[in-house]
Amino acid sequence: MKKYLTELFDQFIFLLEAAAFISLITVVYFSLFELGIYFSLKLYHSSLFYLGAIFIASSWVCTKWAVGARSSGHDLGKKYFCEFSASNSFNEKVIKSLIQRYFTVKIIFIKILSSSLASVGGAGLGREGPLVHITTAALISFKKKMKNFDIEPSSAIIIVSCIGFAAVFREPLIGLIYEIEIFGFKESKKCLIQNLILVLFTTYLSKFLLELIHVEPIYFSLTTTTAENLIIFIEKIDLFKFSVLLSVSVISGAIGGSFIQITRYHSNLYLQESSKKILIILPVIAGSLIIFLAHFGSVKVLGPGGYLLGNIFYSHDTNVVPDFFGKYLNTILSLVAGCAGGVIVPSLSLGAFFGNLASQVFDVSSAFMIILCTTSFLSSVIKAPITAAILIIMFIKPDINISIYIIISAYLSHYLASFIKKILRYKVI
Repeated sequence: MKKYLTELFDQFIFLLEAAAFISLITVVYFSLFELGIYFSLKLYHSSLFYLGAIFIASSWVCTKWAVGARSSGHDLGKKYFCEFSASNSFNEKVIKSLIQRYFTVKIIFIKILSSSLASVGGAGLGREGPLVHITTAALISFKKKMKNFDIEPSSAIIIVSCIGFAAVFREPLIGLIYEIEIFGFKESKKCLIQNLILVLFTTYLSKFLLELIHVEPIYFSLTTTTAENLIIFIEKIDLFKFSVLLSVSVISGAIGGSFIQITRYHSNLYLQESSKKILIILPVIAGSLIIFLAHFGSVKVLGPGGYLLGNIFYSHDTNVVPDFFGKYLNTILSLVAGCAGGVIVPSLSLGAFFGNLASQVFDVSSAFMIILCTTSFLSSVIKAPITAAILIIMFIKPDINISIYIIISAYLSHYLASFIKKILRYKVI
């Protein structure tokens, strides 16, 4: 009994150490990424603006030293989960090969560097994809160093997917919901105590450290006046007009999200199979086009857009059409260039931009359209409607009726996006 309690205590200490290690890496990455966004905005207002193309190209070029660090990395865990779950000797060799390719300390360093360079260049990609990849590599690397640390590789993949998602929004509940929705309750409940300790300790320690050094979270909400006006709008709207607005938000989100996923899929294949000369030229061209878009658009075209979300609800900008298309093309071109970055925060900002645009076209409440479109874009991109709906509800804190519309929008856009990919015969993970 005493030996069992000692081992249990040792595992608990290992969990706290692992959580502290992951938190430290998360804070370093967040800080560098935010610093990159700060410099991209500074570059926009200076004569060095065109250097952004070089930083975007450098984001990809630096990954030639670690091929496994390319692209987002968000889907790696889900993609290789079955291999990590197997226990036969053949799969042990496969697991070692996958770890060597995707989940080493070298990958952590290159991923942070690549993603930070992309943010300096103003690439339209977020930090959540690389963060999931980085935390996965961190936990697996920690396990290799601490051989007595008892956690299965498959369990590590599940929990760090949760941690990465939770750390971006600094909400452990969001991470847990995402984990269960993606991997299922049966897989998620394995090593449940381990998972909860890691998620809660990592998320709250990261949150405390980030607030200590004044790194702002991704945040958007409704003012009391806007919320009251939104409820009045919902009460007065007729069924036909509501159906039209819901259809517009769902269709736009499903098409927009599907195209982002398909672009990511094809860009990954193309970058794997292309010659070295093309691989160097392509990021430079894509980076130059992004800078060109920002030059003829506005500063809002640059970056993933998380810093804009708090203001879009109250924006009456007449430049919304070029801003939306500029931001969308920035995201697409960043994926084509092979930059390390996620698409969750960009999908939120794209949904908000499109909602603002749609509200002007239909002359309706901008808050209503922004909420619906943000939900539909996010749901179709992450393929997790429950997570998308709860994330928006937690941030917006809307009336119960509006919460129901959010859930409907999330599910409809998810299924329509799945149908579009099925029609086009794409099995995007």
